[in-house]
Amino acid sequence: MSNGNNDRRASHRGSATVRRSRRSGSTQRTRVSSTASSRNAGSSGGNGDIRKVIAVGIAAVIVIGAFAFAVTKLGGGSQVAEKSTEALKEGAYAYDAAIDLRQVLDIDDGSAEAETTAEEQEDSEAAGTSELPAGVVSIYGKTEDEVRSEIMSLYEWDLKVVNSDAEVGATVMPTVDPDETTAAATMGDPENPDSGGTGQEAAESRAAAEITVSTEVEVPDLILQQLNSLLLDINADAEEALAAEAAAEAESGEEDADEASDEAEDGETEPSGPVIYELSLDGTESEINRIAELCTTMWYKAPKGASIGSYDASTDKFVMEGAESGFQVDEEAMKAAISDKVNSKQYVGTIDVIGEQLSADSATNLAAYKIIGTYQTKTTSNSVRNKNIQLACEALNGTIVFPGEELSFNDAVGQRTAEKGYGAAAAYNNGEVVQEIGGGVCQVSTTLYNAVLRSGLKTTRRQSHTFKPTYVTPGFDATISWGGPDYCFANVPADAKYSNSESYAIGIYAKYSDRTVTVSIYGRPVLKDGYTYELESEKIKDIPVVRKLIEPGSDQQPTTGSMGSQWQTYLIVKKDGEQVQRTLDHNTYYSGHVEYYTDQTTVAPTLPSESESLMENQTETVPQIIEGVDGGPGVSGGSGVSGGPGVTGGPGTTTAPTDDHSYPQSTVPSGGPGATSAPTEAQQQIGPGIISDAPGAL
Repeated sequence: MSNGNNDRRASHRGSATVRRSRRSGSTQRTRVSSTASSRNAGSSGGNGDIRKVIAVGIAAVIVIGAFAFAVTKLGGGSQVAEKSTEALKEGAYAYDAAIDLRQVLDIDDGSAEAETTAEEQEDSEAAGTSELPAGVVSIYGKTEDEVRSEIMSLYEWDLKVVNSDAEVGATVMPTVDPDETTAAATMGDPENPDSGGTGQEAAESRAAAEITVSTEVEVPDLILQQLNSLLLDINADAEEALAAEAAAEAESGEEDADEASDEAEDGETEPSGPVIYELSLDGTESEINRIAELCTTMWYKAPKGASIGSYDASTDKFVMEGAESGFQVDEEAMKAAISDKVNSKQYVGTIDVIGEQLSADSATNLAAYKIIGTYQTKTTSNSVRNKNIQLACEALNGTIVFPGEELSFNDAVGQRTAEKGYGAAAAYNNGEVVQEIGGGVCQVSTTLYNAVLRSGLKTTRRQSHTFKPTYVTPGFDATISWGGPDYCFANVPADAKYSNSESYAIGIYAKYSDRTVTVSIYGRPVLKDGYTYELESEKIKDIPVVRKLIEPGSDQQPTTGSMGSQWQTYLIVKKDGEQVQRTLDHNTYYSGHVEYYTDQTTVAPTLPSESESLMENQTETVPQIIEGVDGGPGVSGGSGVSGGPGVTGGPGTTTAPTDDHSYPQSTVPSGGPGATSAPTEAQQQIGPGIISDAPGAL
């Protein structure tokens, strides 16, 4: 072969099944035994010595000629053709091998015959390939591309799976694996507190994973895939065999020369046959499985009759759609159907999708729909910040998430811009207080996170703020920013053992009113009857203040710093009010504020600076759980909040903070999900910090 083929290495071998063999009757060299040689020598007397000299000379000529051929044309294998390679085109195989196609093609006795020129016939005979049966293709004297083209001309491949009822043009996302885990929090950096990964890669990844629905799914040419893999095997074997043969020739010495002379004189040497490589479709199961899985994902259609189908903004209600059956592909049956076609060598045609209709009636249970998780947080009196929060709530309100789907907060709410009415409000950028368009929207994502958790749904992406939040218990927060951190959750159970087996669409209510953010999840219960989820946080340690000397000439003003802190947040699972599980959900590290000082600066206590009064009126009353919800927002006839999943004890309040340095407490009833004890003295000394938005975080 050419140097291009010689560069291939055995490490690139594919998964094609390979059977190397030689044709019967042509594999063994005929050799004269040592006793026979002695007998012949004795009967001829002195002529024996003359014969031996002649034989050695002939053998030497043969060995030298074979070595010269191997050097001239690499690519030989266990059987390098014993003939001159001068007539071979550049890049052609000088390797006496053939590919047996009879496992993958129906070959008639005469279908593989072709007219050959006298020169081609001579070459074929010299290589020992003149009597190959139909369906066995010699590679000798052909380039790799010629071998590929010749084999592809022997068959046609056009196999497809068809679903004529598919909703062409729709887009779907692969479903989220409930067993996947994600990092819950990242440690803040006091030197660069707002550093973090960009969300651009995640957005591009989601876009690339989208599947556009069509009526056909092509089954790729599996024969060609296996052939390409087999050719890599052949090329690698040729290199290895050539090296082994050269080494054997170097070690053979005079003994082989004598033997070759005897064989040549007696005329008993027969040409050995080609090495046969068998092409099969063994090992293509993974590719067939991939096609069946694609059909399952692309053509799944959820029944809508008894599920949330849309949102009516005029009435602020989720609309239960009319009866419309769904469809579920039978993935195992599809794998079998594709395999049957391939195994029976039917490579042209269509395979009708196999599946079952999903009855809308089986999902009809309007009374089961209710608020399954809710959470509230209190805002400040900053009118611009509150306007931003209101706009974000309006954008999120009415969002529907279907079974298996993942929601991105950034995608659902969209970019916060001045054109949409968002204003500049306080946020952090590189540890400094700045005015950011849309500042404050993190409070909405945080409230959503807590409502989702109490619903029993799975959070797939969440990141804590760099600085400790003031409107929620530390460890309960979920920061977001456009092009940066995002909050995502999937409509799948967080833990199957506490959840119902069925999955239905859920809707999101997000409201801002009277300086209160309320997010509720509306749908059929995810958690089994009597189970509730809640969070509990505890501070593990304080992190010392970071102090930085102000360099001469800098316009930086001295500031007092504050300590950071580490928190551990636990997931609490209860059954009928009794705790059944308490597991560490995540660790959170909150940065303190840097203290800038000069040589003349008197070291101040590690309390927040004057600039940290952004969260106004810290002693306002603690938020209360939703009151007066009869069947959920805008839903008549459903269940109320009290006693529902993720909510215990009914509406109530907690004790208000005692001074300006107290933390806002949980936004749920006393003793309910997320409720915590009053701030400790150490907590009060540290101070609440200020708005905990990440760079550009809102």
